[in-house]
Formats: sequence, structure tokens, C-alpha cells
Amino acid sequence: MPVPSPVDALDIPAYAGLLIADGPLAPDDDVPVYDGALIADRPPGRRRLIIGAAVAGAAPIGLAWAINNVDGVGPWLADTGRALVGPDHIARLEDTYYEVLDAVDRWRYADAPPAELFEEPAAPPQATPLEAPPEAAAPSNFPPPDIAPPITSASTAQDGHWTIWSTGPQTGTDVLARTQLHPDKERTQAVVALIAIDLTRVTLHLVAGTREPFTEDVPLGERPGTIPATDVPSLIAAFNGGWQSTHGHYGMRLGDVVIAPDRTFGCEIAMQNDGRLRILDTAELKSADSSLRWSRQTPPCLMNNGLPAKQLSNIESTRWGSAIGGNTIVRRSAVGIDAAGEVLYYAAGDSLSAQTLTLALNAAGASAAAMLDINWSYPKFVTYGPAAPHADTPPPVASDSLFKHPLPAPTLYTQTPATRDFFYLTLNAPMAAPSAPPSAEATL
Repeated sequence: MPVPSPVDALDIPAYAGLLIADGPLAPDDDVPVYDGALIADRPPGRRRLIIGAAVAGAAPIGLAWAINNVDGVGPWLADTGRALVGPDHIARLEDTYYEVLDAVDRWRYADAPPAELFEEPAAPPQATPLEAPPEAAAPSNFPPPDIAPPITSASTAQDGHWTIWSTGPQTGTDVLARTQLHPDKERTQAVVALIAIDLTRVTLHLVAGTREPFTEDVPLGERPGTIPATDVPSLIAAFNGGWQSTHGHYGMRLGDVVIAPDRTFGCEIAMQNDGRLRILDTAELKSADSSLRWSRQTPPCLMNNGLPAKQLSNIESTRWGSAIGGNTIVRRSAVGIDAAGEVLYYAAGDSLSAQTLTLALNAAGASAAAMLDINWSYPKFVTYGPAAPHADTPPPVASDSLFKHPLPAPTLYTQTPATRDFFYLTLNAPMAAPSAPPSAEATL
């Protein structure tokens, strides 16, 4: 469900491109024209006060609308503000903004139906024994079992039902499935999209952005911010990475190259040399195995060993991007993995806290989970369609996106460099069929 502009909720009259606090001016023959705009014939002092008040009142509304409707405005304002007044002042301003926005949204959507990030098809009818094929194929473990909605009073009929999200270099590749959950009974606008990824047939990769994580040790030429050309033919999907370095200074390494050193505490998304993907505490990773293909550190794990983090029960905890006075309700993203290491879950949605996001991942069956990037501009999950039929065709462009607002550039990650780190998925090469045993005649 699209979120309307904050301006739509206010009944403030507009005139000549400005918002006027005491109503629109009625144009007549006595109103002079200056540079194509109507100027009220009033005493200069009063006119300046009216215009000044209008601009002062309109500016915050305009900024609030732009932050949630124009990709890049929020990050630019935040980064500029940190450079001018320091991160602490901007953090308090962000906390206040999100607290006010959440209060407004709760009032606006109090009687609205549950929000949706995508339209889900109706659940197919279950096959009767007569409809079953005479020789059914071996049962598949993907997609996972349907999810029991954690908050039944806020759920819809389709909550928790997995549907295949066809994507990848082959039409109908069934390695992604998706569903939605509504994990907050107090917010109908709160929604989590869950994407299940079949790790038995897909490989997860990590790429450093051109700017993030920040480092002075790795030249820009060694971090192009795009998917390697060798992986483009098997490309399935890509999604956002972790936090900006200024928010925690969490680490990242690619093979032997340390983009940013790990902090002593945190959560690790790590790919071992044997191809096993793990999500675990930084301390456990260092004691278990230091030989890795890559790793990305995040704030402390949302879940580990099948249990949600104890600190999630503390509403004043700030480790997952919470406000100074409590929860910050924003767009969030995270990844989780099941106990067998066979299914990766990407979770993202709007009007979420760390607690509600974890609730959805726990319900889906994640055993460990890590927070990824947050705020309106950063969470992204895009898929890629069939491979190009000709060698001279440019690299693939995104064919679908989880979030429609903002809609990522179709060439992001493949042709347009990403400034922030990201993950991407490739389809594994099919295993060769085993050779037939030699015939009796051949062995003689």
C-alpha cells in the first residue's frame, strides 16, 4: 500500500507556488506582477512576515515529503548535516523526525487494511489424490513450509504462504520464494516481505561499494562496486549490504583484503572456504575459523543458535538503530539462515522495529539473523531475468524489484557502480549426471 505524502494530510491553501498560512490571496487588477509571479499589494512588512511564515512552515513539510519520496534526499541531508554540526546532533534530529512520523502514520492508518509490498496470488487449491501424477517426483525441501503468522489479529489470508518468485538466467528458476507477514498489532502499515533463497542451488557473494565501508587502504580501482562480468551469466538477484561506516564502524573482508577491520563485538555474515554460509557472533567466528572467502560484520546478531537476542526486550537498546528514547520505526532489512544452512531469508519492510523484524524471521524458521541497512533509501532487492541471447548485449538489467519506491536504477550493481556494499546471488552450475557403469561386454 503506497504511503501518501505528508503534505496530503494537511489542508493548507497554496498560492503562487507558496503555502500561505492565512488563506489564498484573491487576485485582482490591483495586484502587481513581478517576474511572472503575483505579489500582494500589502505593506512590505506584513508581506514579508506572511511569506517568511509560509516558507518556514512549508520547508519542514517539503523536506519530510522529499525524504520519503525522493531517493537520495534523506542520505544527502544526513551526511551534509553530520559534516556541518556533527553526528550527535543529526542523530537526535533523526530520532525526533522518525518518532513524529510514526505517530502520524499510526493515526492515519489506524483503520486502514494491512499494508502490502507486493500483490500475492491466491493460494492454489490442494490437489486431490486423483489429480496427483502416477509417479510423483521426490519431495523438495524448497520452498520451506508455510509460516504461521505471529500476530493473527493483524494478518491477512495470504500471510505466510510461500509463492515462487521466478527469476534468474533460466525462465522459471524456482530458487526464490516470497511471502509477507504483519508482525505489529499496533501498526497496520507495518509489513515484512520475506524472501527465501535455496542455498543448495544458489551461491551468495559479497561486493564492496565504491565508498562504503570506508577505507583509505584499498584504492578505488580495486573496488569497482559492480558484479564481476564472469558471474553475470548466472546472476539471479542482488540486495543491499550493511551499515554505513559512520554508524558503528563494522568490518568487512574479501579474501585476504581487509576493507574495514572488525570490531570486537558484532554479528558476522561469513562464507567459509568450503562454501558454507554462516551467521554468528564475531567472537564465535574468530574462534571457529579465520579462513574465509569473505565476511561482513553487522550490529550484534538479532538471533543466534535459534534464540532472539536478549537485548531485544530492552526498548532503550540502541544497538540496532533505535532512537534515544525508544524504538525507531523505519524501513529495515535483515538476513537470517535456517539451522541446516540450506535456506537464507532476506527480510525487509516498512514501519518496523528491530523487535518486529526479528519476530518475522523467527516465525519463518531462521536460526540466526543479522541486521542489514535501514531507512527508506537503502534496503533493495532486485531480480534479473533471462540471460542475454547475444554476446554483444550489455549486462542484464533488473527485471523486478521488491520495493517500488524508490525504484532502483535497472543497471544498478551490473553497470552502475554501487557506493555501498551489497550481496548478489548466482545459480550454481548443474551437477553432471553420473556416468553409466560399464557393460559386462566392456569389462571382458
